[in-house]
Amino acid sequence: MVLAACTAAPSATSEPAPVSDTVAESPEGTALQSVTTANSPDGNRIVSGAGSMPAEPTSIDLGERPMWVLAVPDRDTVVWVVVGESGSVSAYERSESGLVERSVNLEALPAGTPPAAAVGPDGILLLAPPPVASVLTNPIALSDGGLAFVASDGSVVTTGRRGNRTFEVEALPDARLVAGDGLVAVLTEPTDRYAHGVLGDTLEAASLTVLDPAGQSIDQVVGFDSAVIEGLAPMWADTDDDGVQELVVTLSDAQGGARLAVLSESGVLSAESEPIGQAARWRHQIAVGPVGPDGETELVEVVTPHLGGIVTFRRIEGGELPEMASVAGFTSHMIGSRNLDMAIVGDADGNGRPELVIPTQDRSELAGIERTSSGAEVAWSVDLDGNMVSNLAAADVDGRLVMGLGTEDGRLLVWE
Repeated sequence: MVLAACTAAPSATSEPAPVSDTVAESPEGTALQSVTTANSPDGNRIVSGAGSMPAEPTSIDLGERPMWVLAVPDRDTVVWVVVGESGSVSAYERSESGLVERSVNLEALPAGTPPAAAVGPDGILLLAPPPVASVLTNPIALSDGGLAFVASDGSVVTTGRRGNRTFEVEALPDARLVAGDGLVAVLTEPTDRYAHGVLGDTLEAASLTVLDPAGQSIDQVVGFDSAVIEGLAPMWADTDDDGVQELVVTLSDAQGGARLAVLSESGVLSAESEPIGQAARWRHQIAVGPVGPDGETELVEVVTPHLGGIVTFRRIEGGELPEMASVAGFTSHMIGSRNLDMAIVGDADGNGRPELVIPTQDRSELAGIERTSSGAEVAWSVDLDGNMVSNLAAADVDGRLVMGLGTEDGRLLVWE
């Protein structure tokens, strides 16, 4: 597979760079599944399968405060990859006696680097950032067997059978690449013009860039005059059920504060919410899916996750994103963290309808919030006997929705 980290530096132009000797060719047409802490390569945190919540988790002591958890499907099981604060990597899988350690191809990542994996016919492979990559983000596997990553100089590099290609796009140093319909989207043009700085640094994106790795071209650069994109990645999702994916972002400015925006891949604004009304108040898009009372497509967000955490369900109507329902008391982010993956949407309780799975404001419980004909309500909750500090990892394994997370006191909790 074309999966090992390249040692060649990115080229200064768009010409292909030499392919490292460490890159091996994969069979023509090999399809790879990219696994990240967002649980989906398109950034839409919706997971298929059915779970059986509420349930007691399996718990294992890690010996270190976990920072990231990755759920990697491996045939009929799942491998739980845990990255500690120091960057140490450990992995576990289910056995008859419980969770047991499993060997993986990486022992450590640079401290703070989120893990990523590729799943293919040869099994799973954890992806190490190449030497020229930014250590604040992760590579992603492309469907053709190659890789894409953000370089430390802000360019985006893709590898594959055509060789290495460098896109000079000035990405955020912590931008998370997301792939949809064969394209890759990335937040670009770092700026400090919006003074909020709750997502790990004081830089936000002044533009959004869409790349075509196969066509080796930059398809679109969408810029904003005064607003910034306050986040680490856009989200690819079909928000209006027309069969075409749009891009969902949070736009923020000093006048009105944060608002949700839905853009076509060509950059046309198709819908937006009302702004919060003041600066330094963030809103966090989580997922788009059939969460409405009758399966309608709705966008799920958390408004001010640091201040009361209002879970809000919205639906596109005539170019607007009106609120359909809301419930307060939950969070999807710890202030100052680059972990934006603490919640998912999926059928975690196995009743045939997806719900939002999210921690309570104090991160001591995990709850499932379901849309009803009268609004939104907590369908179930489980006590974590501690505080959640990692992302919420999830995967569909043979139709089973499995979930896992790390706690502040150094435990991995797994619901399989």
